[in-house]
This record gives sequence, C-alpha cells and structure tokens, in this order.
Amino acid sequence: RSLPGGVDKNPPPAPWGGGGGAPGGGLFGFLPQTFFWVGGGGAPPPDDLAGRDRIRGMFQLMVRYGLVITLPVMAGLGYLGVAILTVLSHPRFHDVAPLLRWTAPIPVLFVLYYIIGRVLMAMGRNLFLGGSTLAAGLLNILLNILLVPYLEERGTALATVISLLVLVAALGGAIGIRRWLPRAGPLLVRATVGYAGCAAGLARVAEWLPENPLWALLAGAVWCLGVMLAVGIVRRSDIAEIRACMADREPV
Repeated sequence: RSLPGGVDKNPPPAPWGGGGGAPGGGLFGFLPQTFFWVGGGGAPPPDDLAGRDRIRGMFQLMVRYGLVITLPVMAGLGYLGVAILTVLSHPRFHDVAPLLRWTAPIPVLFVLYYIIGRVLMAMGRNLFLGGSTLAAGLLNILLNILLVPYLEERGTALATVISLLVLVAALGGAIGIRRWLPRAGPLLVRATVGYAGCAAGLARVAEWLPENPLWALLAGAVWCLGVMLAVGIVRRSDIAEIRACMADREPV
C-alpha cells in the first residue's frame, strides 16, 4: 500500500545537507504516513486536502509536536551551549558556544519545512518544492558571500536562518497555510510563551549547574517538558487522534 508520491520513503531534500535527520525524526517518520491514511472514501482533490477535517487535524498535530520538540532545542542552543558542547564533544570547543545562539532557530524552521514539504508532495507539487528548495540554497550561498566578510561564522549561521525562513514562508503561502492553521494566532501565542518559559528556565539552570553539564541538560529537558505541557501545545486528545488514524487505514 504505497503513499502518494512515495512520501513514506523520501523526505524533501535539504539544501544544507541536513536530509531527514531533524530532531524528532522518528515522530515525523510516523505522523506523515498516518497523515496520508486518515479518513475514508476516495482521495480528495489534492488542492482540497485542507478541507478534510482529519487530514487538517493531523497536519496541526505535526506542527504542534514539531514545536514541542524544537522550541526546547532552540532554547537549549541559546542558553546551554556550553553544556551541549561539553556533553557532545569536548570542553576545548567552548569558544564555539556563542555561535550556537545564531543557529538556534534552524531546528524550528527545518521541521516546519519538512512538514509543509510533505503537504506539497501530497498535493503533487514536487516540482515546486524542489525548485523552491534549490532557490533557497542559492539564496543561502548569496547571503554567505555578503555576510561572511563582515560577520565571519555568524554570517554563515545568519544566512542559513534567513534562507530557511524565506523558504518556509514561501512554502506556507503555496499550500494556503491559513486554511491548514485557521487558529494560528493562539498557537503562535502558546509557542512564544512556551519558548520564553523554556529560555528563562534554561538560563537559570546554566547559572545553577555550570559544572555539571549532563545534569544541566537533564534538568533543562524536564523543565521544558513541563512548560510545553503547561502552555497547552501538547493535548491529551493527541494520543486518541493518532490511534483513531492508525485504526482507519483507508488511503486518502
């Protein structure tokens, strides 16, 4: 039982060599497949996917869980850079920690790109997705040429953030993101509050546990999970929704 466009196998390519290895890759291997199996009956016209409640609901679930995974990562890159580098590499790389703050938005933007790219593939707009990705890669190169002489390594990070932001905005406009996220305002507020809560907590953790990087990361993860639950990005109904979609295995 194949999925439209082979989307069960091939995530949209990343012009920065990232592939499909974004944070939470396992979750986004499962949810997009479920996304294409929800509902019953025949397949709706590709441009009318947003009109199906179950399909739209699964898209919103992917976006919310993408934020749950990547907003804490974004805060961690901003405030626990030293701890991350100590655990994952070596203390001699601590001087790179300030650069991580410039890369902090990349996980959020990449996961949004991944999710929206799946929608475009389901709509049969692979050519537009590929062309947009290529254009963003060229924009990234141009911005590197312009920014690196002035900002050095920070210029590379900023170029990637800007080109990804432009790409996500263009793809969101192409799918008609307002139809997919009719209540984007409250979600944006929750995401902003959630990030602010994570950042505030991680800043304190960095102060309290400067000599214990592993404990700092564990404490930060627990804190951010609590924040995400508190702001309501994660819902109790999510598990029931996923189970319902898994039980309803009719292709859309």
